[in-house]
Amino acid sequence: MSKQPPIIGFVAPSGTGKTTLVEQLIERLSQKGFRVSAIKYGHHDAQPDTPGKDSDRLRKAGAESTFYSGPHGWFQIRSAPEPAQPEPSFFLPHMDNPDIIIVEGMKRGNFPKFLVHREAAEAKPIELSAPPIAVITDQADYSYDRGYQPEQLPLNDPDAVVGFIEAHFLPNPDDTAPPPEGAIVTPGDPS
Repeated sequence: MSKQPPIIGFVAPSGTGKTTLVEQLIERLSQKGFRVSAIKYGHHDAQPDTPGKDSDRLRKAGAESTFYSGPHGWFQIRSAPEPAQPEPSFFLPHMDNPDIIIVEGMKRGNFPKFLVHREAAEAKPIELSAPPIAVITDQADYSYDRGYQPEQLPLNDPDAVVGFIEAHFLPNPDDTAPPPEGAIVTPGDPS
């Protein structure tokens, strides 16, 4: 991987539609040809394995790291002696050169975050490690009320959110495209 891809996060209380939104964003970005990796941070243990199956038994027997490899993919379970949620960059060696990494959860991580707010979801405000880069909401008169008002994006318009992501985090395809066929490019020539 030549350079670290941008990492952006989406945080919200449970029940706001955050996962649905992130799913829509990943789908649209992928359809546009971007390679997207995703990381989900949770507050409870989640096992991608079935209790009693072989890899689960190996982990329970004491393996610190258990891999399962099948014909269509693989996963790893690592035991941690204490609660540990590594920063997203920890996972980079396991990713296939993504254009962008989307993180769901991890409100304290050191990367730009979108705050997702749904008016009907009654929840206490989320305290972030830094102000969000934008608030994605269905409430026209939403006020962030923490010293400044971040840009507001419509919750029910994932294409608008994708446009914001493309404008602020992804390279313009025209900037990275090879020169047109037949073009003569000399060293130092920006064309």
